[in-house]
Amino acid sequence: MLIGGFLLGLAGCAHQDGVETTNQWWHNFEGGEIAKLRPPPPGQSDPYPLVSKTPTQEPDLPSPAARELQTQQLEMDRNLAQRVSAAQGPLPVVPKTAPPAPVFTPNNATMGAADDKNTVPNSAPAPVASSKAAPELAMPQLVTKKTVTSGSLPDMPSAPPAPISFAGFAVPATASSASSLVPDIDASTPEGTLIRFQVATDQTVGDAVASYRRIAGQRGGKRVKILGFGAAMSADAGLAPADQVREVSLGLLRAQTVARGLVAQGVPQSMIDLQGAAIGDGVRVRITK
Repeated sequence: MLIGGFLLGLAGCAHQDGVETTNQWWHNFEGGEIAKLRPPPPGQSDPYPLVSKTPTQEPDLPSPAARELQTQQLEMDRNLAQRVSAAQGPLPVVPKTAPPAPVFTPNNATMGAADDKNTVPNSAPAPVASSKAAPELAMPQLVTKKTVTSGSLPDMPSAPPAPISFAGFAVPATASSASSLVPDIDASTPEGTLIRFQVATDQTVGDAVASYRRIAGQRGGKRVKILGFGAAMSADAGLAPADQVREVSLGLLRAQTVARGLVAQGVPQSMIDLQGAAIGDGVRVRITK
């Protein structure tokens, strides 16, 4: 009876491996909520999906012009990396040094004579030249320097000298100031409705139809100004002229995307003004007079 019960237990766990069977035994031993049966996973009885028919919608990709801008950025990064690598030159190669010559003593010359293939068997070891012991190294003699008292130190002023002035010429106030020059950049938040875009693309984040519909309803026959910004997020990004041109082009592509959405909501094209900027976030839509 004991063997029969054991065989029936093994038959009941035939669909489980050793790990699952051990976990089930331990859960039954602990008892409580962990020993109760769990519901099957959702969708277990659903038919397997047809992989050949998924996905059924076209992927949301940037426009060809935005992809071209990304390609230009990747090419510039690659060229910069190649030029930096060429300017630095190849990696330095440390020349291999010859191994030190072996030192023969009466002990190792006798013991290694039988193992050395280049030595003649039963040959006498080479005589060891006697060398005198090297003298012990001594510390150098300390020589104290004499203090120079022939002159005196110059007097250090407590304040910087007055700025130079020229007759008939006004010196700018920033010429004598120690603070760094602050560029004349408008850091205030632009006015208008913000339409967010994905990084470095002209793809909107989410569905912006509700924002387009609200702007079209609030227009009231007035003009709409669309200001698109590039991917640069701060004024101290240090953009080169070529980078600024690329970011302005991306800003114009984003503005065109918003303009097409407003036209679809009934805003005439003649009442839309487009403008691009390199530094900013997304697109700002503002209703003007």
